[in-house]
Amino acid sequence: MARQIAHAVIGCDGIRSRVRQILFGEDYPAASAHYSHKYAARGLIPMDRAREALGDAKVATRFMHLGPDAHALTFPIAHGSLLHVVAFVTDPNPWPYADRWTAQRNETDVAAAFSRFGPTMRTIIDLLPDPIDQWAVFDTYDHPPNTYSRGPVCIAGDAAHAAAPHHGAGAGCAVEDVAVLCAVLDLAAKRVDATKCDPKGKAALITTAFETYDAVRRERAQWLVESSRIIGNFYEWQDNEVGPDASICHDEVYWRSHRIWDYDIDTMMRETAKVFEVRVAELTKN
Repeated sequence: MARQIAHAVIGCDGIRSRVRQILFGEDYPAASAHYSHKYAARGLIPMDRAREALGDAKVATRFMHLGPDAHALTFPIAHGSLLHVVAFVTDPNPWPYADRWTAQRNETDVAAAFSRFGPTMRTIIDLLPDPIDQWAVFDTYDHPPNTYSRGPVCIAGDAAHAAAPHHGAGAGCAVEDVAVLCAVLDLAAKRVDATKCDPKGKAALITTAFETYDAVRRERAQWLVESSRIIGNFYEWQDNEVGPDASICHDEVYWRSHRIWDYDIDTMMRETAKVFEVRVAELTKN
């Protein structure tokens, strides 16, 4: 087995992160993502069949179908030749497969989950191939990491904060992580050059850089994980206060989405520099 020696490790190795397992220990709950008790039944319908069954208005653009314990997205792809269907279903059972997160599901099972929906959604499910591809939704909501860094090792992106896809913002959150990591490691490198510090000093600066990243990013990233779970429940009428009230659901989704979209990246970068300098000053004192 090949071995490499590095001053630092950034684990950006996805939801099944090996670096996260090493960081926390394989048996620690936060070392792994866990089943969110929702799965997505995914399939493609030839557009001519979809248009004939549903009408042009229902297939020409994106739609979201909300209802009890399930919801679905439909949108045209492949230059309008296919209708892509992503149908989410709440599943109270444990995920049955230890070695994979995808499987196949009988069309009748998915149809039963949407039996309380209107005729449009029931027709969409009937048009899907049988069996249907089933994708389990895993995330880090139940057991979030209590830190994204330890010493010269850190985790980022889905390795740190894998979220359910209901916000559609996980990749953007990872880009924010990278922006902070680039900035803070650049600050650390400049300080190494300026001070000509020894290997021990370099290691301390790397640790400080990663601790700064954790301090700046973890609260927002874990909020995204939590909010993604919450709005998935809104879509499926599972919140006791919201239920099927479309107006309240809209308001909740609106402010949560804008908290993601309207984030001030410049402020985040200034905070990164400030937190790093404060921590370096404390390091110098000690």
